[in-house]
Amino acid sequence: MALRVFLLYKKKWNKSMPLLMLPENTKDHPNFFRNIFCPNNQRCYQLKLPQTFGARCWGSSCGWIVTFDLNQNLHMFNPLTTTRIPLPHQSTMPGHDFYDDFFDKDDMDFYELRGLFLEKVLVIQVDDGGGGRGDYIIITIPGQPNGIVTYAKPGDLVWTSIITKEINIEACVKDVVRWGSQIIFLYADGVTGYCDINALNHSNLEPAMLMKYLPPPERFIPPYKVYLLVSFGDLLMVSRHKRCINDEIEDDPDDFSYQTIDFEVYKLNLGTKNWKRVYELDDVALFVGDNTSMSVRASNFSNCKSNCIYFTDDEWQFWDTSEVKGGA
Repeated sequence: MALRVFLLYKKKWNKSMPLLMLPENTKDHPNFFRNIFCPNNQRCYQLKLPQTFGARCWGSSCGWIVTFDLNQNLHMFNPLTTTRIPLPHQSTMPGHDFYDDFFDKDDMDFYELRGLFLEKVLVIQVDDGGGGRGDYIIITIPGQPNGIVTYAKPGDLVWTSIITKEINIEACVKDVVRWGSQIIFLYADGVTGYCDINALNHSNLEPAMLMKYLPPPERFIPPYKVYLLVSFGDLLMVSRHKRCINDEIEDDPDDFSYQTIDFEVYKLNLGTKNWKRVYELDDVALFVGDNTSMSVRASNFSNCKSNCIYFTDDEWQFWDTSEVKGGA
């Protein structure tokens, strides 16, 4: 269950370089150390983070991780300062009754159920100044197509829905990013929607309305995974193509895994409002997965290759069932 954590306060770690928080050993006592791998230094550091024990975690590019524990509690958590800010409980999300009606929590492993609850949680920074509670908007993406995308701010008591308008209601949101004054929502079919950041940065808790923004790139074939990120001012869409691998394990013939076989990168042309296929990233390296996607200048870091895409295993469905891990 890989996770990127971005450390802002350690002077010897540059805040622009993503780190990898390695999976916990669930046999350990909750009062344990987590291994944080630094690709720049090619070594692991240990942090005592009992707050993450048993929780699913999502990393962000602004120093916070979001934890979702076995009691369906969500928190913003800073792994260095150990600051922990409560977020509204999962039961306050619109559409939560869907899970109660269709899933028996007594029969389903809660690790699997959490994947259906939430596929991705993102922390959007409202402004660059200060570190107060009002500086962030948290957006959740459900793990099943008919789920409702929601948002909240630290201090809110409930999650608020984000409503789709003029977009195929069957299309599910796969990623979200802030781009200037807009928050852009990427759908699985390559369509993008948007709303102004001010529509979410208020305290009225009114449902936000998404407007259709752009059609998918020309000849775009929807992959199973698609990501959105801002790279040095450019808005990029990254599609990840995979194939299933049948392992034919004697004791479990249904056990299988998958392999990432290709990436496609598209950049938005501001002049034409069209997506253009990109074949070279030059000095840029991209990092994608179920955490916040990001990019860096590879030449600024050792052990970071330019014109490359780094990715994590983001197929939660197979984490506990397949003997072949990683999806590499």
